[in-house]
Amino acid sequence: MSALGDFRSRINEAITPCLKGYSQRIRNARLDEKLIRDPIFGFQKLRAYETLIIDTPLFQRLRGVSQTALTYLTYPSAIHTRFEHSLNCMNLASKVIRELEQSRNSISELEHAEVRLAALLHDIGHCIFSHGSEFFYRNFAEFRSVVSDDELRFASPSEAECVNYCILTCEAFHEMLWEPVHARCRAMYPYLDSVHLKRVAEMIIGKAPDDAPSRRFQGDIINGPMDVDKLDYLARDGYFTGVNLSVDVDRLLPSLRAVLVEDQERHRKEKRLVVDQRGIAVVEQLLFARMLLYDTVYHHHKVRAANAALQSLLQDHHARPVWPTRSKKLESVVDFLDIDEYDFFGNKYDDVAVASQVRNLRYRVLPGRALVLAPRALCDEDSHTAWSLNYSEFTNREDPVAQKKASQFFNDIREKIRGYATVVGAAGLSLTDIVIDIPDPPRIGKLGHETMVQIVPEYVVQLSDLFPFHKVVTNYSTQYKYRTYVFGPEQWTSEIAYAAFRAFSEAGIRPNNLALILAHQEDGRATELLNRSNFTIPDWREEFYVPDAKETQ
Repeated sequence: MSALGDFRSRINEAITPCLKGYSQRIRNARLDEKLIRDPIFGFQKLRAYETLIIDTPLFQRLRGVSQTALTYLTYPSAIHTRFEHSLNCMNLASKVIRELEQSRNSISELEHAEVRLAALLHDIGHCIFSHGSEFFYRNFAEFRSVVSDDELRFASPSEAECVNYCILTCEAFHEMLWEPVHARCRAMYPYLDSVHLKRVAEMIIGKAPDDAPSRRFQGDIINGPMDVDKLDYLARDGYFTGVNLSVDVDRLLPSLRAVLVEDQERHRKEKRLVVDQRGIAVVEQLLFARMLLYDTVYHHHKVRAANAALQSLLQDHHARPVWPTRSKKLESVVDFLDIDEYDFFGNKYDDVAVASQVRNLRYRVLPGRALVLAPRALCDEDSHTAWSLNYSEFTNREDPVAQKKASQFFNDIREKIRGYATVVGAAGLSLTDIVIDIPDPPRIGKLGHETMVQIVPEYVVQLSDLFPFHKVVTNYSTQYKYRTYVFGPEQWTSEIAYAAFRAFSEAGIRPNNLALILAHQEDGRATELLNRSNFTIPDWREEFYVPDAKETQ
């Protein structure tokens, strides 16, 4: 059995309990089409068979999976979940289909149904805290061979998308859910006889259904540069965090087209989802909205502190037999599929350390900022070069050698921090208390790199040829906003600030006083300890170095 086949088999075993006995409910259910009111996009109409899928415990689990992980600890109204996000993605998929039909694209009832199902189920495999747990389990060995399997060829699925794909193509989903739904609803919807879950799953990972060039644009609707996932989450994250974003989705939809475009890798023409010139401004809105959310929400220091606390908890205790899963551990994706966030916070933990860290997360007892490294918080070019080298290796998720090297570097730094901090009074400080949080840099992804614009019929170019947005991202990352945090327990942040300032300086990365100012440590005990140790604290107004944007390209 292939690695993907083995992974699918374990996913099949994991979801079976969620589906067991549900076929009886399907047989007794009323076949009503329903309306759901969404606060952002208005009414959504659900078909009877879609309602039956939504009502299964497997899908209802998404009510307990936060869309933006622990962001609600900083933005109290950001309590939206993968559940309502998935419903509206299906709604938006239908809107895109209807607009494409207006521009003389022939899309059958069957194709429309499969696109809607792909949009509805595109997040069915997300685990607790969404990307907050994905960042942890992406390092599981089970994924290393799965993503390179021939069945996933010409796709670059994320770890969560691999899980989604395996759920839809496994035996339990087909036999215990889809077949009973199909049998119950086929009289109302005759096209269900021809729906194929493999095609639905392929769209979720961005492939053309059945690898048909004429249907590639349908994969783009679900997983592409301007997919419905982005259209929803950018608007939804902005709405529920209170960040005012200008994303005119209603203006974008009429500008979408499905046109033949040459695929250079596969040497064939495929029908792709593109935007005509009238929609360029809205695509730019989407790009700037994403950057604004990074700046205001995703990279907010308390959001990063909560994420760091979650990562430390998972890293330190995932193998302990205390979790509310069938295995009692969190050592595979199967374990993560067993629980939602209600289980995570509601479980009574016998292990004192785990119980304490879970309680701290729940009640927002988060690590504090001790030091903040940013471009202007580094003294000179040598410091910036040394930092950039380690930073680029640490954020290279694809290269195990780079990850190991960077991890060793930061472990050495943390050892020094603990040693220096302990000497000046942080008794009891452990290595795991010290977190060096290096967020992934802002990414424009497919939206910035692969969005295609139709200038005139037969003439399609990439958006980056018209608007080099990657330069904006580069400037953001290297010259202004992007920061890296050293976190620690609130009672010892001053001692950790002093120790971190020394440790980085001795490693050839010399901070100036801005690194203390950004962490609100400039006038306290940290500065006193540095002065007492005859440690020079350069003034950022006199000693800093920021590379020219050309150096980073």
